Amino acid sequence: MQVGVLITGHPTEFTLKNYGTYGEMFIELLADSPDNWVLFDATAEEYPEDPSVFSAWVITGSASDAHADEPWIHRLKDFIRARFADGHKLLGFCFGHQAVAGALGGRSDRAVKGWEVGVIDIRLEPAFFELPLSEGFPPALSVLESHQDEVHELPPGALLLGTTPQSPNQIFMIGDQVFCMQGHPEYYAEIVEDLVRTRAKKGLIPRSQAAVALKTLAEIPPDRALWQRLLKRFLYR
Repeated sequence: MQVGVLITGHPTEFTLKNYGTYGEMFIELLADSPDNWVLFDATAEEYPEDPSVFSAWVITGSASDAHADEPWIHRLKDFIRARFADGHKLLGFCFGHQAVAGALGGRSDRAVKGWEVGVIDIRLEPAFFELPLSEGFPPALSVLESHQDEVHELPPGALLLGTTPQSPNQIFMIGDQVFCMQGHPEYYAEIVEDLVRTRAKKGLIPRSQAAVALKTLAEIPPDRALWQRLLKRFLYR
């Protein structure tokens, strides 16, 4: 199985030094055979000459807005629509979650309730437990998050699988083809800690909210292994 990773953003110097690029993080998290994974820089409009050799696509997170009127984002959404029409699997995370939603007829924009950051508990919907891939999972999973945008409207045919009080459209699927989530299962706590401290210093995140987020990062372990299991079930079945 050939998997393409569409890199839509670039990590901080700290993250790059310690954990690699966003694409490399997804290879670590999901690849059974790393040689079958290929990275493309969507911000530079880098795409394969022959997308048909791939079976699935991962769309990463980004500091950019998925609803922005930028040429590379429009091209990314065109590419997502084409791959969806071809029947390829699509997995989107944070920015990627929002970009896939927007490309397929939904809508994203600034989050109504502002930043959601730290270790966040996702409540899994009853619809999730009707799916074969849900076997053995608890009612909620914790995940690392850092976002100020969100999906406001799901695409036609999307099934809502996970929610939080602050940002309701956390996880959705479309058939057996699309799986998107707002969180970052590929991240480690130190990555979000670096983002929180940097953004708080710049005044982008309120210091009071940053303090709460840092407390969750220190005290609550994200369910990384369970997300890995779930995503692999979706990707490889």
